[in-house]
Amino acid sequence: MPYLRLRAYGLITALLCLAGSVQAQTPPLTADRPGIGIGTGVVLPETFQIEGGFAYDRAPRFNGYSFGQVLLRYGLNPLVELRVGLQSYRIEDYPRNVELKGVQDPTVGFKVALHDRSGLYVPSAAALFEVRLPVGDRVFRAASVQPTATLALDWPLLPGFSISANGTFTSYWVDSRRFDEGLMTATLNVTLSEALPSGAYFGYAQLFVPGRNQHYLEGGLTLLLTPDLQFDVNGGVGLHERETYFIGAGLVRRFRF
Repeated sequence: MPYLRLRAYGLITALLCLAGSVQAQTPPLTADRPGIGIGTGVVLPETFQIEGGFAYDRAPRFNGYSFGQVLLRYGLNPLVELRVGLQSYRIEDYPRNVELKGVQDPTVGFKVALHDRSGLYVPSAAALFEVRLPVGDRVFRAASVQPTATLALDWPLLPGFSISANGTFTSYWVDSRRFDEGLMTATLNVTLSEALPSGAYFGYAQLFVPGRNQHYLEGGLTLLLTPDLQFDVNGGVGLHERETYFIGAGLVRRFRF
């Protein structure tokens, strides 16, 4: 009996060591949700990832609901990923029983890792190039194809802390008139626990649009349920207008082939 018990203990120890070794060899999950900005991580080759969720946003005399927020990512090589944004089924409620419903325009593009060896003074960097295709439902359809370019930077600070920044530029035409839009984000990322992999982020975003610019403070939490599955919650408030805020939740699932 002691011999069998010793063998059982040895088997359990071996399995635990093997599980730890497999987890240590598992590449970290790279997600571009939650949050207004994106990170510098690129999905690795032979890896498919789906990200999605739900969001509620409110402004004076307006309520919006987004179901889906679907983003598909596939690694083409160690430096490039293909991205298809299927976006959301969107509902917008306005006064006097005015309601808009429909599927938003999809996007397609590539994310390219420019520099992935980061340090305190040298950030990791990535570039995102995508286009919005005007094929969604009429109420949410763009007037023309909208190309967008984003530069993303990540700086590690102290252990468990990092800073991310984005700069985005979009240009499009409506009735022979050109319009330009921009987005700038700055985010502090914090690792809450390594035993139960979780994190938090706090950020600021400014959207430059025709008319009045928009300013937001946002924050959220992430929880890694398995090495390939992440849950998140997020929310934010608008600084440019009273009673403007948003909340949401979502999942990220990775498939490795």
